[in-house]
Amino acid sequence: KGNEEIAKVIESLSAIAEENAATTEEVSASMDVQVQSVRGISEASESLAEIATDLQTEVSKFIL
Repeated sequence: KGNEEIAKVIESLSAIAEENAATTEEVSASMDVQVQSVRGISEASESLAEIATDLQTEVSKFIL
């Protein structure tokens, strides 16, 4: 009976470990997507800053 209980505990721990591994993979994939999104936002922000600078330069030509 004791061996059976030990086996059940080991099986339970193994199942928990597998669930944790799967969850860790999901979190990692989600983090990768977030990193890519942040990079995209950063690139768009840089582009917007350049456009704003260009616009400011053009508008300043009309100021008397």
